[in-house]
Amino acid sequence: MSTFSDLYVWELKKIWRRRITKIVLAVMVILSAVVIVGDVMFSNYEDDDTEVKGYAWFQQHAENSRSISGRLIDDDMLDDMRTAIDTSEQEAGKYEGLYEYLWGLYGDNDKAYASDAAGMYQERIDGVHRLWNFQCLTDGEKAYWEQKEAEISPYKWQYSDGLITILSSGSMLNMLLLFLLAICLPSVFAEEHTRKTDQLILCSRFGKQKLYGAKLLAGVTFGVISAVLLEVVCCALSLWLYGADGFDACMQMVGLECSWTMTVGQAVLMVLGLTLVLAVLYSVLSMFLVKLLKNSVAVLGIMVGVFFLCLIGQPPYALGWISRLYALLPPQALPDRFLTDDRLFYILGQYLTSWQMMFLVYPVAIVLMAWLGGKLYQRYQITGR
Repeated sequence: MSTFSDLYVWELKKIWRRRITKIVLAVMVILSAVVIVGDVMFSNYEDDDTEVKGYAWFQQHAENSRSISGRLIDDDMLDDMRTAIDTSEQEAGKYEGLYEYLWGLYGDNDKAYASDAAGMYQERIDGVHRLWNFQCLTDGEKAYWEQKEAEISPYKWQYSDGLITILSSGSMLNMLLLFLLAICLPSVFAEEHTRKTDQLILCSRFGKQKLYGAKLLAGVTFGVISAVLLEVVCCALSLWLYGADGFDACMQMVGLECSWTMTVGQAVLMVLGLTLVLAVLYSVLSMFLVKLLKNSVAVLGIMVGVFFLCLIGQPPYALGWISRLYALLPPQALPDRFLTDDRLFYILGQYLTSWQMMFLVYPVAIVLMAWLGGKLYQRYQITGR
């Protein structure tokens, strides 16, 4: 093995051998599992005055949705829904998901029951236009989304609860990763300062440059492995409980006002990929901040505090570019936020969505922080005492 690989393996082992690493990683895995299975395993539901266990209820719900999956939502399907509702509760159960979908559109039981296909699609597009005006979209942005909308309606009803659960868990993965990496990784550099061993590096044969690269790569490796582990737990439990149906389902099954033309399966792959990029970003950020602050507790406080502040507050859409740039912050990389964020970035003659910009901006930020962290690491050996 080369000197660098020896250093890399040793630094990776140091991260894993810490007791806090194993404890926090185990806690995050358990939390991710509980969030996925909580409603199914620990909830009961009322059905004809009979208490039904959560797992049995969800299985019945999935069976009902699958029985009508793949049908175009048109007048024939809506007529069948009304006939089933008027016939019996058992027949009505097959269309329960569709009825709830319509109720979410109208917010009224009578309108949901009496809806026709033309009225449904018009009501949806009216809501989309209201969203565009609320977000202060330009004429160019509206024209872009109008082209996308022309590819959407009409669409099929498709059961895809398993994939939708994975998609919605992106918010949880984002938060758990930040906590995990903000706790476990700052010590990679912080312990040199707390134990007063940092200047010993000056006496080493290969100096600080290789060691910095080995430490950084070890931290990033741990972050990516942690993200993959959480994703595997999330995906395995979601697909086990709800099934893997609906990879080609339209995104309007996820959100009525979503104008994306990609499928639910493609959106899931995008969110999982973005989670891996966030894992690298959080890993490098935590190690960069500790070089500035020389204190791992301060890094944890800043990362967690800023994360929750960004979740709570958001600049008004009327602020234009300030609001758009704010939407690119990592705490905003949540599916429940950018699924209906139709603001675009006009770059080199092309419109890019916020999630597309994240795949461009985050790697640049990672490289910049890694480079600046290296400079700080080298300068501290000379001026830090």
